Amino acid sequence: MKKKIANIIFNLPLIILSITFLAVEQYLLAILLLVFACITFYYISSSNELNINKRILNTVVIYLIILLIVMIGNFIINFIKDKQEQKEFEEDINKCYKLLNEDYNYVEFEQLLEKHNYDFEVQAYDILEKIIDERLEQTKAGTNNNEFINMLNGISINNYDIERKFEELKEFNIIVEIDECVSDNDYITADKKITSLLSNTKNEEVKEIVKSKQDNIKDLLIEQIINTAQDYINKKDYDSAEELLSDYLRLNNEKIRALYDDVSTKTSEAVQREKERFDYEVYCYFNLIVWNEKIQSDDEAFSKCASKFGITKEEAKECYETVNSKGGWWYQDEYPDIFEKYASQYN
Repeated sequence: MKKKIANIIFNLPLIILSITFLAVEQYLLAILLLVFACITFYYISSSNELNINKRILNTVVIYLIILLIVMIGNFIINFIKDKQEQKEFEEDINKCYKLLNEDYNYVEFEQLLEKHNYDFEVQAYDILEKIIDERLEQTKAGTNNNEFINMLNGISINNYDIERKFEELKEFNIIVEIDECVSDNDYITADKKITSLLSNTKNEEVKEIVKSKQDNIKDLLIEQIINTAQDYINKKDYDSAEELLSDYLRLNNEKIRALYDDVSTKTSEAVQREKERFDYEVYCYFNLIVWNEKIQSDDEAFSKCASKFGITKEEAKECYETVNSKGGWWYQDEYPDIFEKYASQYN
């Protein structure tokens, strides 16, 4: 009975401690404790009644030695593990700068954040903020940082200072892009960037810089607008000319206004002529099929016109009546190509 009580007293804590080490993945210590538990069990069980007290005393000594070994072993293992984790922590922290500043790889940067604890996240974001500060100084000096900005665009960073500085970086980078457009004599694109930036920024320094640039290119911008619009007009691309000029009526320039009015008139005329051509073509096709196919019903002929031109029967009838009311001869003189196209098909 005394042996059983002794075994329970000495071995049960060893077994419980071994299970605890298994749970925290300290397998070596767990196995060591189980071995010691077996040795203790054998040592106590093999004693006789005469020397049981002595065996118990010896077991206590062994037990204390075991606990001391386990504590030392656990300290050594944890020390080694902490050193390894610290080394990995420092290596990954150092890797963050290269990932963000050279490789533009935010995906891998996020993976490192997920891998480590909050302390790592704090240091990693400090590195990101430092890089943004460096990039901001570069951008103010005239360097385009589009690649870095594209890496961070659309990413939510729950850090007010970083988001504020990144927004400032983007705005100053647009100023660099404006300067590049001006260098390339692309004043229209430069002005679009200026207008967009002025409507979105709250940074007074940015506003002041951009307004100055806007004033500097105003005369060159007006000249380019007029020349570009004139090119469109020469190509009879009145829609593009009208769209361009309408965007710059805000400049209150007389030449732009006069050109816009002229283009608007030509655009209306072009739309009208397209409508007349279409109406006349429906008219000619109606007369052609009535003659060739001996169609007796206008309703049937209008249905066939609607099917051919992708319009409704009522719209086909309206086209025909529009031409008929003005006189087919007038349309024939205006659009002889359409007349010839259908006249050659009569049986």
